[in-house]
Parts: sequence; structure tokens; C-alpha cells
Amino acid sequence: MTELMRLYMEARYEDARTLLEGEYTRLLGTGDQPAMLQVALFLIRVVEMLGEDAASRGWEQRAVRLADAIGPCVERGYIAMCRAGCEYRDPLELAERAELALDLARKFGDTDLELRAIADSGLALVTQGQVEQGFALLDEAMAAAA
Repeated sequence: MTELMRLYMEARYEDARTLLEGEYTRLLGTGDQPAMLQVALFLIRVVEMLGEDAASRGWEQRAVRLADAIGPCVERGYIAMCRAGCEYRDPLELAERAELALDLARKFGDTDLELRAIADSGLALVTQGQVEQGFALLDEAMAAAA
């Protein structure tokens, strides 16, 4: 995935998409659903960066189906957090997604996902007018990340 990260950091999203779609096609032949799920998670974001919302939602649905086939997994939390918190117009949806991700992060011991979920929970509270509580969570996430 080193090449993928380089392409992503260089904002070469179309090239990253091509690489990921090729990898997904290759994985289809192996039946490696956990690896396919990882690729689908990357594709959600890369395709979104290209401004293709319908395709991004399609990859999100594919990721959900793969996670359903796999069973309990931390990746369900990453699916819940697949978009930046500020992209959600409904703070209640963001709060629900963050709560799901936080539960899974703690269950599977994923600190990165936990911090992301705490931050998005804070954003959801701030956008609902609960500024003090929301910023407390945002501060916690930033302090832990630092």
C-alpha cells in the first residue's frame, strides 16, 4: 500500500482509484473478503475525493456487505466513520455513527478509531448546540492524538 499512500498524499486520486480497483478485481479471484473490505474502505474516500458521491456511496454499501459476510469486525467502525464529520448535514446521524465506531473501537482495542469517534462525537454535540460538552470531547481527542 506504499504506492497507494504516495498517490493519495500527492492528491493523485484518479491514479489511486485505478490502483485500488485493480487490486479489488485481483482480490475477487481469491475470495479474500477481509482484504476486499480494506480496499473498499480506501475506495470510499478516494472516489469521494474525486467528487463522485454516488460511486462513494456504492463502495460504502459494498463495504457493508463484505463486513456483514465477515461478521463482527472493527472495520464496521471504519465504515461508520468513512467520511469526515463535517460532511454530515444531520448531527444525529453523525452522533449515531460515532457511537457505533466508538463501541467497536473499544471492543477491538483500536485507539485510532476511538480518537476519531470521540472527535466526531464532539463535533456532533457542538453542531447540536452542546458546545461545552462537544469541545470537551474534541479537546480530549486532540490531547490524546498529540
